[in-house]
Amino acid sequence: LPLNAILIKRLSNYQKQMMVNKDKRLKMMSEILSGIRIIKFFAWEESYIAATNEIRRVEVETLKGSSYLRATTMFSWMVTPVFVALFTFLSYT
Repeated sequence: LPLNAILIKRLSNYQKQMMVNKDKRLKMMSEILSGIRIIKFFAWEESYIAATNEIRRVEVETLKGSSYLRATTMFSWMVTPVFVALFTFLSYT
């Protein structure tokens, strides 16, 4: 079905966005861990926490959208054979 191709393409876009978000988060965490003494010394914890939470919020939103789309894809794959059989039976009768 063309619908499945569209859904798979959108899932691929979500996967690419997830990788970008994950890279940003891992870069931030690496920066925090390598400079933890300086962050503690200048009391920058709150700003780094806020930045990390914002990156994570974007990552979770992307993950949520991907999960909904994945559920829709699985539903369409599961329902398609049933609809084909139903329409075949209805057209026969």
